[in-house]
Amino acid sequence: MEIRLEDYEFYLKPGATDMRKGSHSLALIVQYEMKLEPFAKAVFLFCGGSRRIIKAIVWDSNGWIEIIKHLECGSSFKWANTEEEAVRVEKTDLLLLLKGYDVFRRFPVLNLRYVCKLECFPYELLTILLMIESAWGFILCDGFLQMVELLPSLR
Repeated sequence: MEIRLEDYEFYLKPGATDMRKGSHSLALIVQYEMKLEPFAKAVFLFCGGSRRIIKAIVWDSNGWIEIIKHLECGSSFKWANTEEEAVRVEKTDLLLLLKGYDVFRRFPVLNLRYVCKLECFPYELLTILLMIESAWGFILCDGFLQMVELLPSLR
């Protein structure tokens, strides 16, 4: 039996779910709380209160497939708390989530413009650059000063 998760729709249940529940109880949550058809060609994902366990259920024409991802590294998953957050998650995000990625955390995109070694950077020029009121920012990383253009959302 081969199941290609890419061929399925994904639905995420926001908030915590009791991970002691099996596929039948989770299917009831899908039907009555999420108001979805549990026997559709879909993967339904649930996360436990500790955020270390994700369960997914899939109906496969004659029985349930239950997929469990349990983090052993002491970390926890970031999980949607509201329906609005759950709806914003895309299929590619969910596949990454199952691999352990934090898909809810979005990083700003930086357009790097200039890099120089901090010890070689003239103090006067650094002072002038820091005083410029514009869409430029500076990042200090491993002794290098990087001048970046900030996106409008970060200004």
